[in-house]
Amino acid sequence: MPPAALARLRSTKAFATENEFFQKLLSDLETESDPLIRTTKKEAIVEPGLIFVKRLIPLLKENASALPKCAEWLQKITSIEDQAREGPRVFIGVIGSTGSGKSSLINALLDKSVVPSNCMRACTSVVVEIRFNDSTNTEEKYAADVHYITTQEWALEFETLKRDIMDDLEDDALGDDQSIEAKTASDKLKVIYPGMDVKKILGMTTEQLGKVRDLSTILGQTVMIRESTAKSFSQKINDIIGSTGEEDQAACWPFVQVVKVRLKAPILQNGLVLVDLPGQGDYNVARARVSESYIRKLNHIWVVAKIDRAVDESIARNLLGSNFKRQLLMEDKYNNDFLAFIATHIDNVDYNNVIQQQQGKDKLLIDVLNKQKQQKLALADCAKQRRALQNGLKKVNADIKSIKGLQGDVPSQTLHGKRKRNDMAEATDSINESSLHNPSSRLEIIQEQRKNMLEEKGTAVKREGELKANVETLRIQVMMECISARNRFVQNRLQHDFESGLTEYKQKVSQSRDDESPKVPVVTKDIRRCNLRTFCVSSTAYESLQKKKAWSKKPEAFPTLDSTQIPQLQNFAKQCTLARRERIASDLITQLGLMYVDIKASAEGKNETHGLSEDQRVELLSLLIQKFKMHELAIQQLQNDTKSELHLYTDELLSTLAKAVSRAPGKAAKLCERMKSQKLPPHTWKAICARNGVYISSGKNQKRHNWQEYFASVILVPFTAAWDESVNKTIPKVLQRHRANVLEEFSIYADDIKDTVELICNPEYKPLQGILEQVSLLKNEANIHLSDIRKLGRKHAQEISIETTRLAAIGLKPYTSKMSKETGKGVGKRMKDLLSDHIEKTSIGLDPSTLILKAKLSKEGQAIEKAWMNALQKPGWENEVVHPSIEPNSEGSEDSNSDGDGASDGGDDGGSDGGDSDEAEQKFKELGIIMQEVSKQTNSS
Repeated sequence: MPPAALARLRSTKAFATENEFFQKLLSDLETESDPLIRTTKKEAIVEPGLIFVKRLIPLLKENASALPKCAEWLQKITSIEDQAREGPRVFIGVIGSTGSGKSSLINALLDKSVVPSNCMRACTSVVVEIRFNDSTNTEEKYAADVHYITTQEWALEFETLKRDIMDDLEDDALGDDQSIEAKTASDKLKVIYPGMDVKKILGMTTEQLGKVRDLSTILGQTVMIRESTAKSFSQKINDIIGSTGEEDQAACWPFVQVVKVRLKAPILQNGLVLVDLPGQGDYNVARARVSESYIRKLNHIWVVAKIDRAVDESIARNLLGSNFKRQLLMEDKYNNDFLAFIATHIDNVDYNNVIQQQQGKDKLLIDVLNKQKQQKLALADCAKQRRALQNGLKKVNADIKSIKGLQGDVPSQTLHGKRKRNDMAEATDSINESSLHNPSSRLEIIQEQRKNMLEEKGTAVKREGELKANVETLRIQVMMECISARNRFVQNRLQHDFESGLTEYKQKVSQSRDDESPKVPVVTKDIRRCNLRTFCVSSTAYESLQKKKAWSKKPEAFPTLDSTQIPQLQNFAKQCTLARRERIASDLITQLGLMYVDIKASAEGKNETHGLSEDQRVELLSLLIQKFKMHELAIQQLQNDTKSELHLYTDELLSTLAKAVSRAPGKAAKLCERMKSQKLPPHTWKAICARNGVYISSGKNQKRHNWQEYFASVILVPFTAAWDESVNKTIPKVLQRHRANVLEEFSIYADDIKDTVELICNPEYKPLQGILEQVSLLKNEANIHLSDIRKLGRKHAQEISIETTRLAAIGLKPYTSKMSKETGKGVGKRMKDLLSDHIEKTSIGLDPSTLILKAKLSKEGQAIEKAWMNALQKPGWENEVVHPSIEPNSEGSEDSNSDGDGASDGGDDGGSDGGDSDEAEQKFKELGIIMQEVSKQTNSS
């Protein structure tokens, strides 16, 4: 290294500030139990650290030629900045059938109406990704990129739609007698080419149709939308993925592949990405691929259903079908950490029905109903008392009037005709003989009586008003409690159904693993083993309370925003990002810390003796190398132990796979018979074949058909039990145990270094703390990477499922291609019989599964082993554990020669190099001051 560079490094002693800073900081943070507080503090630490490394860049670039390590540090800074810029990305998929309220729910969560929610089937068929908008341009507060399918993808779909319709044209019928498949295809072509007869469309080529409507500006293109207001943005999105139903307006939604939205919403600020996945709407191969790719990278799934269907349709038990449950189980996602259930439309309630169903079951509702009953009875009694007092007052008033008439107080001219005679008769009847002799005394008594009655009436009226208010309050409370009671009932049932479904499916795959085991009856365990996240929400009430709908009346049963449960769901969404945020923040802190220690050690330089003699330095170096080799051997032994255990479980998986593949033909034949027994119309069967086994039927009873997954399941279902037991349960325990051993070895290594240094040197030997800090930070980095290894199981579970399904798709292709062209009488029976023949002859191409999946499994084991070793080797600690001041002085002669060269160069340049050296030295001193400031700021944070 050139002497001028060494001089500049030695001038940066101010760089070494607060030796225990990072180590103490991390240990203090790890003791914090609240994940939100802990994550927030870690992110607060990262911010000044990033400011620090940005300040380093000009200085390092300027001295890159003199200091070779500057290039390495610049590369690390770029990596750190890229990681920080990308930030956490947590994908939450929102899944639900058409009409479940997904779009309205997403709008409520965003506090912005941007996703169309009233566009019939169209908008439910498109994947919509929503993430935070980082743009500072006020004209682009709302942004979206609309990606359309390619020309080739549309050509394939057009041929499929034509085939669906042509089957019906055999009977020359395009009216009410159309099959569901033909009607769906006709409706789509009509919105693409409005005003044209479907038969005419079918007779035209794509080139001819291109003259009717030029699709070149759409197909394969990406349309960018940029707006400053939510209203205008929502309108443009709706124009593209919405379906107005107007026959003369050409639609774009059939060509949309995915819409990527960016906007500024608080819920999205911490890296959350909401993905509105298609419901059971229009099926499109290109969109299906996009949807599947999103599902594979989701961190969480929210299953959405209307509250009156959530229990009836057993969404928590059935989820999205058997194959979906199998994939969740293989990826270790069939749990409450990955899944949450959301019941919508809780404002749509039949209160009498809820009271009837929950009467005697829900204590809180019973209490409110009893209070309401008591208050109603009290109100009836009070009203009865008031009416009695009113009647009494009428009589008393009549008595007073009569007495005053006898005394002449009542003007005679006011008593006319029959009315006068009747009044006098009534007064005469009500006045006893004593009153006739002393009317003044009687009048006083009656007036006093009237006064008392008026007071009693006033009290009764006041009490009646209070009781009416109480009854009205209780009426609303009953409404609220009915909603709450139904919510509790639905949440309990979802919990029960989820656990029952998990228990039953695990038993199913376990029995499928070994067909010879006795069939054990399913035992549903109502044991609340997992705290399933369930939410019952009202998007309509939330929006009304937010005054987003000026015309809407305030919902009586939802007095506050919290009562709609939307705010609780928003908070839960933010909590879903914590683990990923903390992991990234911890990694960044470790990287910043390693760089801090590295630069600090380099700044101290090799020529610093720190009071060591040459003999002490040589002895210390020899002992440290010896300790390192012992540490290296210990780590290697741990790696070998881990590898041996992993091989045992890989061999077990291979054995289970071989058994599953050997039984696959027989199971495929049985599956084929079950498929044939389904009462599917020939048109539906042909529509499935036209799409190589994957199709979603339309109409009221929508159903998803996926023959590729069905036939892949004959291998995957029995294999899933072994995978779940080994990869999801046992192997993580093995890795956890070995990870603990590795981290313990790091601690032992640090203690050995400390003891060795203190044995030879003064306990206050300055480089010691730097070495210990480095080991501690490398230990943290190893921990982070070792913890990530279990995620490989999910990745390979996806790959195995994809590969097996691909094999099934290839095996089905010859049959489906032939059957999609079959016509004539008896086509339905012919297609079913030919499927049986095809299965018997080919086993759907599952025979090669053994070799292909064996390779996948071997790759899985090798990947875990490789990741395990990389996690330990990645930090590069074997080259970093010795401080520059005690490294071998083999470069001393080069440094001496460099000094001479440097002096000569300086003389040749007329002393200019000395001026540059002074300037650089001053910058390094400033750098040391900056590090002190950053350290203090971070510590205060």
